[in-house]
Amino acid sequence: MSRLSRQPSERTIRPKLVSRLELARDGTLSGFVYDAQEPERRYSIEILLDGLVFSTTYADAFVPELAEQAHQASCGFAITIEPDLLRAARTLEARLANLGTPVGQSVNLESEGANRADLRKTCQLRWLGGLHFQGWIDSDSALFLEAIVDGEAVAQVNATAWTHVGEAAAHRNARAFDFHAPRRFADGRVHRVSLRREDGEPIPSTAVFVAFPDGLAGMIDALGGYGAERLRGSAV
Repeated sequence: MSRLSRQPSERTIRPKLVSRLELARDGTLSGFVYDAQEPERRYSIEILLDGLVFSTTYADAFVPELAEQAHQASCGFAITIEPDLLRAARTLEARLANLGTPVGQSVNLESEGANRADLRKTCQLRWLGGLHFQGWIDSDSALFLEAIVDGEAVAQVNATAWTHVGEAAAHRNARAFDFHAPRRFADGRVHRVSLRREDGEPIPSTAVFVAFPDGLAGMIDALGGYGAERLRGSAV
């Protein structure tokens, strides 16, 4: 009687991780993690103080330095830890949730050298529907940006207002902006919008959008949709 061979299960295949973990002076713990064999995969991260899990986060934030090196860039994370918690602990660690695989090197909180780079988001661009976009960017002074749709500069964007960003424990001020793409992009096709500074430096945030000449309600009419769907489309 032949013995059946057992294929290794997915759980026994360990990912080939590239990761980093750093703590900044303001209490921001930041880092990144990705699997070199499956760079599109994303992970949930457990944060531990003295071996006890006290927070979880998801590693999907943009990491500029990885993008510059042509690596997987949307694999970062950052959380802010209360100073009292840091003062009461000795070690700070991160690991993959449910797997226990370490992320980066643990931080010795009793050392004075816990001052590293900060991987918090520096900007955000959101599509609000139709041709409308909003967002923010870290800057002390007002900024004047260009909106780029499918590689073409289409509008000037003034980041002159103020808004609050970040977690409740570490709110900070950032410059806010609000703009519309030209009506010619309301053609029912998928477009990609991004921003760049006046000197041509790209802003590390993009959005994908689809807009219709007469709005979503017009598209539903053209397709012969039902009344209930048209009412919902009119509200978009």
